[in-house]
Amino acid sequence: MILLPLRIAVVAALAIPISVMITFAFLDFFNIDLQQMTLAGLIVVLGMVVDNAIVVVDDYVERLDQESSPWDAAVSSATDLFVPVFSATLAIICAFIPLNLILTGNAGEFLFTLPVAVAVALTVSLLVSILVIPLLSYLFIKTGLHSAKKTKQTFSFLGSMQKYYDALLTQAFKVPAIPILLGILSIAGTAWLATQVQVRMFPKVERNQFCLEIYMDKGVRLETTDRAVRKLETLLRQDQRVVDITSFVGTASPRFFVTYAPQFPETNFAQMLINTTSAEATDKIVADLIPVLHNALPNGEILVKLLQQGPPTDAPVEVRVVGNDLPAIKKVGAQVSAILKDTPGANFVRTTFQQDYLGINVKVNEEVANRLGFTNQGIAQALAAGFKGAPVSTLWEGDNPVDILLRFDEENRNKFDDIGNVYLISPITGKKVLLRQVAKLLPEWQSGRIRRRNGVRTLTVRSEAQLGRMPNDILAEIQPKVAALNLPSGVTIQYGGELEDQITVLDEQTASLLISLLLIFMVLLFQFKGIRKALLIMAFIPMSWFGAFLGLYLTNYPFSCTAFLGVISLSGLVVRNGIILVEYADKLLNSDDSRDIREVALNAGKRRMRPVFLTAMAAAVGVVPMIIGGSSLWAPLGAVLSVGLVFGMILTLLILPILYWLVMRPRKISKQHRLPNETAKPATA
Repeated sequence: MILLPLRIAVVAALAIPISVMITFAFLDFFNIDLQQMTLAGLIVVLGMVVDNAIVVVDDYVERLDQESSPWDAAVSSATDLFVPVFSATLAIICAFIPLNLILTGNAGEFLFTLPVAVAVALTVSLLVSILVIPLLSYLFIKTGLHSAKKTKQTFSFLGSMQKYYDALLTQAFKVPAIPILLGILSIAGTAWLATQVQVRMFPKVERNQFCLEIYMDKGVRLETTDRAVRKLETLLRQDQRVVDITSFVGTASPRFFVTYAPQFPETNFAQMLINTTSAEATDKIVADLIPVLHNALPNGEILVKLLQQGPPTDAPVEVRVVGNDLPAIKKVGAQVSAILKDTPGANFVRTTFQQDYLGINVKVNEEVANRLGFTNQGIAQALAAGFKGAPVSTLWEGDNPVDILLRFDEENRNKFDDIGNVYLISPITGKKVLLRQVAKLLPEWQSGRIRRRNGVRTLTVRSEAQLGRMPNDILAEIQPKVAALNLPSGVTIQYGGELEDQITVLDEQTASLLISLLLIFMVLLFQFKGIRKALLIMAFIPMSWFGAFLGLYLTNYPFSCTAFLGVISLSGLVVRNGIILVEYADKLLNSDDSRDIREVALNAGKRRMRPVFLTAMAAAVGVVPMIIGGSSLWAPLGAVLSVGLVFGMILTLLILPILYWLVMRPRKISKQHRLPNETAKPATA
């Protein structure tokens, strides 16, 4: 409405509600629910569904300015533009479809409905722009842009832009090396900007919730863990931003978020689920709590945990120490832990082996035990039944089963000497024998837990990436130090966490991008029946990526999974602009005009400035709310599309006409090539 007269703008804009309503019907028909990814797909495509309508309305208005009747202009705009609009829409759809073919696992499930929503909405918008918009134009638009100017004499921003662009393009044709150099520099700049943008494929969730996980020392009783939880609850309830707290002592909460993996029950573990007043309050509380809760418990540690998007990971930074020699991997694990603890931003460093704890080694005297008929297994079972308890029945509290355990009285299982005083019944004599008569009890440090991965002992050192640092920054800092360690024979180092997920997802996304580019190339071959024009338009895809990374750099957002979606979408939109411009240049070449290639390319750029500018700006402005909203999930996509589209539009309008002239230059149209009975006719829009 800012750039066009109200009546023309309203007719073009009607494509949005009509297309979206029909899209809802088709999504319901395909049993696709409205959820985060479906709505995101509709937001991404919101600026695109009006693009085809803008192109058709613009062509209709231009025909009116050339004194065609409204009916003829409506029919001609629909029929003449069907093939290029169809090809442009198909190119954008082809950019998204490979995501469903390539992405696997949680990332594939997470993004599955987005390409479907985009494809349905774009297909509907194509039909609306060809079947409905020409009819609406015929009913409500009776005069062209130039006719309106003559009657009202109002200032036209779009007209002023057209005048300045015509002058700039004319100057660019005089020194074509400068615009071409600009395109080359944009590709080189993309490679440099990509190194300046941080990478985090799956950001945190904007939610009015966060968790505390309490890990007490190994062997701590449940009562001690409960006291620590009550202490933290008292501290948290003093904050007005905290709405309520739910605590789980000795166990974890049920799975309440798809990427949050519950822990196994242990007496030294507790989890607290805290609800806050808002998502913004959550970020502020977490930032305040991390330094306060560091070393807050003398006999335990506290993890402040935000919910994350994407595949579930136990920690963003993981260093795996792999080997069969237990003392050797423990030694290397301690060295890696020390490196992480000295790294800024690395917080809550722990290992999957957990703490070593002081236990008791029951060393059985085999000679005496065998004479009395005792076996190691039998002694172990007797101790487990007496101290841990043997289930003998079940008590039901509503729907919750509670095991009834048979074990020693509490006064007989509190002291070290109580273990040696356990009576064992000899299978041979039937007499009672004290445990200390057949075994020695020796205090011994034992591993809290021994983990294996792919059948091999693996000690994983884990760390949170907090205090304002990204996991990749921490990994980049520690990797040279870890590589410098003198590893014992048979011990190797591997990296997991977000780095492992990023490598997997990036490999799949790269494969989907390459397939998208191949499909787009095939669409261009279908449209132009020649490799030169197809490659000419494809060249603007990497040029536009500079704008994509520039958007991330300026807004300080990381390159994420949704930013990659923006790059894919941007590639299709840039191709769409190229198709619109090159198609019109071909129309001029195929007409009876005697102008040469240079004049054709220059006029094509001038004529297609208006639809290219309007469609690019409509799509760019359509995603601005994503940036303003500040969502760590969707703002990167908005930044990529908004800045990338504007930059790609500038390059397309400035460089594509020049490249078309240079690439197609061997082909000339002049009077010498005409047949004697041919007469020149003016080109139609």
